[in-house]
Amino acid sequence: MDLLGTDATKVASSYSAFAGVLAGFVFAVMGYLLGSRKLGGSQAEREDLETALSWAVIAFVGLSLASFLFALMSGEDRFGLPINPTTGVGSTRIRPIALDIVASGVLSVAILTLLLGLNWLFASDKVSTALVFQLRAVEWLIGLLTLFYLDGAFLAVPVAQHEIATDDPGPLAQLSVILLLAIILGEVVGGLLRRSKGRQKQVARIITQFLFLILFCASAILFNFVDFANEGGSGTWHVSDYQWWGVGTLGVTLFLCIVNLPGRHTKEVNSTPSTTS
Repeated sequence: MDLLGTDATKVASSYSAFAGVLAGFVFAVMGYLLGSRKLGGSQAEREDLETALSWAVIAFVGLSLASFLFALMSGEDRFGLPINPTTGVGSTRIRPIALDIVASGVLSVAILTLLLGLNWLFASDKVSTALVFQLRAVEWLIGLLTLFYLDGAFLAVPVAQHEIATDDPGPLAQLSVILLLAIILGEVVGGLLRRSKGRQKQVARIITQFLFLILFCASAILFNFVDFANEGGSGTWHVSDYQWWGVGTLGVTLFLCIVNLPGRHTKEVNSTPSTTS
């Protein structure tokens, strides 16, 4: 058992399978979006479908990478040697916790991106304003629910090093403030982009997707360079750097996803039948 009640290396295989299954579903959705785009429709509908497809591609890449990283992590040993005869386990190893931070960050980014793609998919179908707002609230909620990931993965390092107590609510409260600020700032910036004229919103989407791809590549590289020679943090990065990597990843990702959400107001379907000459 881990200090927080879970052996991360044992559940890593389940996370890997979960991310892999989601990646398969996203791949199927990509085929559906390609087929729907060929059926025609208005220019606005095609643009919304292309936007949903682009986010689906990013989600597919992230979920595939998360599945691979968790599969690698499942081969780690959570506790070191020698074994304590009293507890029956060895000393806590920091390397698996650091690996969990990197892999968890990739999975969280991929899931938030997947939800963003679903928002655009429903927006392309001209759903009601109430449903658009509901889907928007789901993005907020999932972003805030990453607090459980922060509690179980990112805070495990200072607990393992006896820097904070297992029941210390201080860091979790600070992290909740960061995520709330990400949502508020994202709504403000996103609202300004939606009201502006020109291609600012499309440029913001392209930049965001490029940043996410860089993040995935950096996470994969960082995952392979995690090295703690004495399990005390004497590697290239200190353990606190991995914590800030995870917290910063989720905060920036949530902000960018909120910025790129579709508008709350969708075009209403004309209730009067059109006449053709």
